[in-house]
Amino acid sequence: MAFVGISKNFIERVDSKIQNMQKAEVTALGEQPKITAMNTEPWVLQAVWGEHLYLLEKMPNSWIGKSENLKFKFKVNNPDLPEDRQHFAFGVSFSDAVPVPPGYSWYGETQVDASIPQIALLS
Repeated sequence: MAFVGISKNFIERVDSKIQNMQKAEVTALGEQPKITAMNTEPWVLQAVWGEHLYLLEKMPNSWIGKSENLKFKFKVNNPDLPEDRQHFAFGVSFSDAVPVPPGYSWYGETQVDASIPQIALLS
């Protein structure tokens, strides 16, 4: 029984340390940057539709999906970072839903170009 009590105490202390480290990291980084974008901005539509953007105008409205929350990612070209740490992902919530193609997976992250003005502020 003593082993269970010690293990529980250890887990709680480790959990507390991890939470304190996360809070300290957020404090050190400051406020998270915010991206404002309209649902019809060209970079948003291009990211979601890709080479099929022309279909947005030709497709019946009943086929077009809507999403108010999208996840994007971009690559930061920094030779000091290992390759697996050069991607930055973020989510954007839109006040008006973004038209998305049929079958669009909003679970995944859509790749965007880091040179987009709103994104360049983050990199």
